[in-house]
Amino acid sequence: MESTFINSFRSFLDSSYIQFNEYGNSFFFPDNNFIIHLVPAPKMGCKDECEEEERYLQGGDDVLYLYEDRWWGARAMVQERILTRLERFTSIFARKCKVLSGLNNPVLAEKVANFLKENHSYSSTKCRYRFALEYEDKIVAVATFSEPRPMVRNLEQPLSNVPKENVEHLDSSNVVIFDSYEWIRYASLPGVRVVGGMGRILSAFIEERVLRKDNPLRPVEVMTYSDNEWGNGGVYLKLGFKYASDREPVEHYVNKESNIRYSIKEYSKLIAEGALERDFYRIKNKGSRKFLLQLPL
Repeated sequence: MESTFINSFRSFLDSSYIQFNEYGNSFFFPDNNFIIHLVPAPKMGCKDECEEEERYLQGGDDVLYLYEDRWWGARAMVQERILTRLERFTSIFARKCKVLSGLNNPVLAEKVANFLKENHSYSSTKCRYRFALEYEDKIVAVATFSEPRPMVRNLEQPLSNVPKENVEHLDSSNVVIFDSYEWIRYASLPGVRVVGGMGRILSAFIEERVLRKDNPLRPVEVMTYSDNEWGNGGVYLKLGFKYASDREPVEHYVNKESNIRYSIKEYSKLIAEGALERDFYRIKNKGSRKFLLQLPL
C-alpha cells in the first residue's frame, strides 16, 4: 500500500503542473536533470527495493533526498525550495541589493535569526558574523559565519586537518596556521532566487574579515558544509571552494507527532525527563560534504 507521504508529494507536483517520471520512490525531472528521492519514515519493509534504488542513484546525479519528517514538519518551505530547484522562481540580482552587516547590531541579529527560523531547514544557530541582502527595503537573503579559530594545515595536504599530536612531527616549513571561519548558514526567501547572492555575501565577508582580521600574519580560510539531503554542494565549487572531505551520516530521533528531529543527546535527555520511546523513530541522514576556500596573505 502506497504511503500518504508519496501520494501527498505526487499531488503537489500535479497541482503545480510539473512533468515528472517515477521509479519506485524516486521522481525524475528530465527538463531539469534533477531527481527527488522520497525517504518514508519509518523506512521499514522495503530493504531490498530501497537498496536497489540507492544503487541506481549512485551516478553523480543531482539528487534531493526528501525525508518524510521534512515534508510534514515544514511542507510549505520544502515545496518552495523544490519549486526553486525546478526553476519556478522570481529572480532578483544581488548587484541590485544592499549588503547589511555589522557586529553588535541587535536589530540585524534579530532579523537574521527570524529569517533563518522561517526559511532554513535547520533554523538559526549561534554565530559571530551576520550578513543580509536587502532589496527594496526587504531582506531577501542572509548568511552567518563563525568566529575564527586557528587551524594547522600541512602544505603537502592543504585541505586536510592536521591532528594536534602530529604537528610537532611536521617540518615547520610545511606548516601554515590559518584563521579559519565557518560559513554556517545561507538562506533566501521562498520562491526567490537571488542571482549571485551567495557570491555577493561571501565577497563582503572576505573583504571585511581580511581587512580587519585579528592576526594580520595569518592567511584566512572559509570552511563550510553542504547537506547531502539537499544536493552535492556544486554551488560551492562554482564559488571557488575546493572539496575537502565527507562527513558521515548522523542519527536523529524524530517525534512522530511534531516531526521535530533530535540529536541522540537531546533524545536521551527527553527520555530521562519522561518522554516515551514509542513516540519517536530513528533515522540516519545522508551526511555532508566539507569545502574549503583558502585565501593567501
